[in-house]
Amino acid sequence: MSRGRSAAPAVETRRLRIGYSDHALQRFCERGGVPTRSRADLEGALRALVARDGRVVHDRPRWAHSRRDADAFVQIGGWLLLVLMRDPRRGDDAFTAVTVLGREGITSWPSAHEHRLTRVRPPRWARPRRSLLSRLFGALVRIRSERR
Repeated sequence: MSRGRSAAPAVETRRLRIGYSDHALQRFCERGGVPTRSRADLEGALRALVARDGRVVHDRPRWAHSRRDADAFVQIGGWLLLVLMRDPRRGDDAFTAVTVLGREGITSWPSAHEHRLTRVRPPRWARPRRSLLSRLFGALVRIRSERR
């Protein structure tokens, strides 16, 4: 079990099979500022994040305030941390993400992307909806700048 903080090298996530508990998906919505969607949508989004920005670390980063023991962690950029427990029923390289920790002050995926804490742009359904007035004003500004 991993408790401390050491400079252990990161490992690629491709070799792991990660399942997601209901609790982990709920925490992804809450701590990642992601709207509640179907399990398939949420798992797909997390898999894309892990594939593109995830790396296995053996100790939690300093910004992850949790004392929960884990067999491993997957850090997604500088934004989210998946807490993993081995799942021997599914094989040697199988883990279940039991919870998701978020970086303090970064409350949404679009914000994390904007602050360059993840390279993965959120899917449309995870972005905040802009009002019609805001979209019209944005279009007007773009048109005016193109004319100059």
